[in-house]
Amino acid sequence: MRLEDNTRNALTALQYESGKPLDIDSLKQVLDSYNITTIDYNDITIYKSSGENIDSPIGNDGAAIHHYNEEKDINDVYYIFRGTEVDLDAPEDV
Repeated sequence: MRLEDNTRNALTALQYESGKPLDIDSLKQVLDSYNITTIDYNDITIYKSSGENIDSPIGNDGAAIHHYNEEKDINDVYYIFRGTEVDLDAPEDV
């Protein structure tokens, strides 16, 4: 699975703008909308900074999509995060 910029941007928007959770179903919807239909979703793990699939939470601002299949020599990780928000009243975020 190679994700182009527009696909990664759509996943970031899903995570932060749509109000939908980033899960396998919503990932499939985004990838289907970009005609990426050859993925075995059993090979996908979504790690969330809020604690899903990781030992301890580290915040709410990101996720990683891990596509792994040893037999097919696939081991790709895509990080989904929105980055810094500029707020002049809270410059510590920068």
